Amino acid sequence: MIKILVAHHTLPDITTAGTIFFENFLPVMRKYGDVNMTWLIYGPEKITIPSKINDNVSIIDIHDFSNGLEVIKKIKPDIVFSSFSNNPINHALAIAAQHEKVLLIGEYHPEIGTISNQGKMLIEFSKSFFSNSISTDIKPQQKKFMRRGRFFYYKLKFLLKTHKSCQSNFLKTIKELFVFLWSFYSYTKNPNSDIKFGSDLYVISGKKIYEDAIKNGYPSESLFLCGNIRYDSLFKNLKKFKEKSISKKLQILMITAPFYEHGWWSKKQRDNIITSIIKKINECSDYALTIKIHPSSENLSEYKKITNNVDPVVPIFQKGDISKFLENHDLVISFLTSDAVFSSLFSEKPVVFFNAGQYKNDLLVQRELVSECNSIETLPSIIDNAYSNQINQIKKINSFVEDYFFKSDGQASERLTKKLFELLKKQNIK
Repeated sequence: MIKILVAHHTLPDITTAGTIFFENFLPVMRKYGDVNMTWLIYGPEKITIPSKINDNVSIIDIHDFSNGLEVIKKIKPDIVFSSFSNNPINHALAIAAQHEKVLLIGEYHPEIGTISNQGKMLIEFSKSFFSNSISTDIKPQQKKFMRRGRFFYYKLKFLLKTHKSCQSNFLKTIKELFVFLWSFYSYTKNPNSDIKFGSDLYVISGKKIYEDAIKNGYPSESLFLCGNIRYDSLFKNLKKFKEKSISKKLQILMITAPFYEHGWWSKKQRDNIITSIIKKINECSDYALTIKIHPSSENLSEYKKITNNVDPVVPIFQKGDISKFLENHDLVISFLTSDAVFSSLFSEKPVVFFNAGQYKNDLLVQRELVSECNSIETLPSIIDNAYSNQINQIKKINSFVEDYFFKSDGQASERLTKKLFELLKKQNIK
């Protein structure tokens, strides 16, 4: 029995980049042997659900542990996946896994763009620290004084206790703490390139990313080029997603981003931008809009307040894999490079980025894979141009896949599985 441990900020029934990864990866892994999966759930309060989903999947709560080393010693995992999001809990597990010599698997993420106004972001992020709620809250009674700030402090304390329990060097601990805090401020900066988690294996999704990792000093023997596991199921079903809707109207899917939650925008700015886009789309009788918000980092009730003030008929969703929505839409509006935008491009849906000054030097804009809109007044014309030029984008997309996603064969899980069993065999784990 192979035991896998991963930390996650929500229960695994909520669709996120991390859950999609394991939905694709675990079935393949289990073709080669018995696998037990343990989710370490970290939230402000202790969860109240059964600790075992089935014989192969378990859930543990971070509040039952004081540091990452306790988690590792309790679960005794054979593999720890550490880097599905850059946060103190994942970093704590990585430190503890290194200490206990557990096979540590990470991901290397290159920078894909930079924030236009980091000073403004720091101000907004500082304000959010005093928020009475966090993005995953779904009930009004969950609000508490400085809930977000106190939870952030809890996670940092968990990290520091892990360092202490692993007897980490004090100066190294302080340095890593500051590097890690800076990664929140810069957002797109990858703390791995400074902290060097020391994973035994870094999962690399494409050739350009491999080259970037080598450039940043990562040893080639720790890099494994296999493609992006999150897209295995999408690549296998691309024909279905590439079909156009049968509606007489152009079906537009707006994929939002948690900019307010991460301090890029103020709440007022977020509300005004979403409102202006809805109004502009509604001015065009041959457009139909659907909104898909982030599955875990945005608040559905807040978005419903926005739509109710503009157009209560606009459908708005939070749950569900983005690929299911792409089947019935012709064009996507979004705000920055993301997994959802990649899925849109691979499904051959034209994408329009609405840039309200939140980014610069975005990778997809530079490679002319998306159309950029900088003014609400030009949005309809840019939508029309993007849709009519869709056929010209396909060759560019195929080149991008080769550079950043290795292959579109849907076999990334297979390649990683074989590599992991090879590493486990060297450790005499079966």
